[in-house]
Amino acid sequence: MDSQKQAQPVIENEKRIVQKLIGQTKSDQIKLNDIGWTSRVYIVNDGQFVVKFPRRAEVKKEYEQEIKIYKLLEQIVTALQTPKLRWTSPNNGYLGYEGIKGIEFDQVAQNTDISTKQQIGRTIGNFLKQLHQLTLENAYVVTVEDEIKQFQAKYAASASVIVSHFTAIEQAELDHFINQSMPTEMRDLGSDPALCHGDLGYWNMILKDDGHIGLIDFGDVGYYDRSKDFCGLEDSAILDTALSIYGDNDLLRQKIAIRKQAISFLDLEYFAKNGDMAKIDKTVEKIKKWLN
Repeated sequence: MDSQKQAQPVIENEKRIVQKLIGQTKSDQIKLNDIGWTSRVYIVNDGQFVVKFPRRAEVKKEYEQEIKIYKLLEQIVTALQTPKLRWTSPNNGYLGYEGIKGIEFDQVAQNTDISTKQQIGRTIGNFLKQLHQLTLENAYVVTVEDEIKQFQAKYAASASVIVSHFTAIEQAELDHFINQSMPTEMRDLGSDPALCHGDLGYWNMILKDDGHIGLIDFGDVGYYDRSKDFCGLEDSAILDTALSIYGDNDLLRQKIAIRKQAISFLDLEYFAKNGDMAKIDKTVEKIKKWLN
């Protein structure tokens, strides 16, 4: 990834474009988030607006699809706030939208009261019930076999962390899970594809000052098994309420449960790659709970 220092002339030009788009005044603050793999993201006034620029030419194709997604979301009637498309470039050189102001739910989930969690669950359940009925042309399809391969690849990439944090007996149990029990169970449960957010979790949920929830980062929208969008709902009050609105059943619950376990290795690989020891330890603790 190019560093800010290496890309400084590019960044200065992008900032000028953002300033022009928003008609910047003295009170407007623009901050650069330069840690994304695909885009440099400029956040205006703590989320009032967001403008992003592709790091590579191929990312522009992703922007094309993202524009279609934001327009598609306008069909959904919901209390859940999503980004509203505001600016586009003829060649997809940038993409800008009205953002969602608030705090990342991941930071406050543990201290959120039950009634608020249930309200969030109802909102998400209603949103997903509508989203999963929509269709999107040329959206990519993620099959059960694709999921299995991804989980196994991330597990292999996390080998050094697994060796250092788990006993030999635990490692043997994890190997059996990732190579035998998980693939078998996911195949047996089958697939019920729907248009999904694809990365719905507390890290992409914004709790607004009025107590309502917003959802960001629709870059992974595609066709997955519909259970995918419930796997990041870690709190039972939110998950149970969301499913009660969406349509609860044992098969869906089983699909969510097995994916929740396997997704731990996606998190582990990501945190290891970024050297985030605190989150590595938290993820290891989570794995040990379901392992034992």
